[in-house]
Amino acid sequence: MSIFAGIDKVEVSAAGQNFRAGRYEVEIDSVTTFVSRKGVPFFLVKTTVQQTTSTYAPGSSVDWLVNLNQDWALANVKEFALSLIPGDVVEQARAAGEESQLITEATIEGMIGPEQPCAGMRVEVDAIERISKATGNPWVHARWQKLGSLSFTSCL
Repeated sequence: MSIFAGIDKVEVSAAGQNFRAGRYEVEIDSVTTFVSRKGVPFFLVKTTVQQTTSTYAPGSSVDWLVNLNQDWALANVKEFALSLIPGDVVEQARAAGEESQLITEATIEGMIGPEQPCAGMRVEVDAIERISKATGNPWVHARWQKLGSLSFTSCL
C-alpha cells in the first residue's frame, strides 16, 4: 500500500497565513465561507499584501478568518464590509439615520457569491496583537479601514 493511500478523500485547508501585527494595504482576492472538518462555519477573506509594516513582504498571501459561531463574528464581518463602501456613502446614510441598511444579510450573501464583487478592491488593515483573557495566548485582531485611513510612512 502506498503512503499516499486515501489522498483522494481528504480536503485541503481553505485558509493559509493569517495577519501578523502591523499595518497593511491589501488587495482582496476573494470573499467566501466554508465549514471546517469539525463543522464550524467560517467567513474567509483572501488577500494579497501591497505594502505593510509587518514581517510579510509585498505579494504575500494573507487570509482573515472569522469563526461564525462566535458572538462577535457578525460585528467583525460588518466592519469589513463597511470598509469597502465609499466614505461619503456611509456619511450620507448616517446623516439620514439609515446606516443599518448599508450592510444587510443580502449584502454579505452577494459578497461571497460566485461573482466575487470585492475581488480587486484595496483596503487597509490595522492588525493588533492582543492577549486572550481566557487562555493567555496571543492573537491578532484585524481592523479593516478604507484605503487612505492609515499612515504607512510614519511607521516605517
